[in-house]
Amino acid sequence: MTRAAQGIGGPAINDAALLALLADAVVMKTEARRELAQALSVARDALRPLADNVPVSGPAQRAMVTIALMALGQAQAALKALEDVDETVKKER
Repeated sequence: MTRAAQGIGGPAINDAALLALLADAVVMKTEARRELAQALSVARDALRPLADNVPVSGPAQRAMVTIALMALGQAQAALKALEDVDETVKKER
């Protein structure tokens, strides 16, 4: 049991509340990791033709780069979600 859960140095948190918090954190982290992996995969797939020197038109190149940038924005949001979960768990310990 953590010091906070024992009521030492902070408010007491019962075991059920702590378990519920940790379960929610696991779910959120799992979802954020899945979103991160998916966003990185989309970015990689969008840029693959350019990396492989496949001839594509200018508009197609712009579209692929736009898709990759949007996916990287989603990856950044997923990383922020992971950081938020970590901060929440740290605060509750």
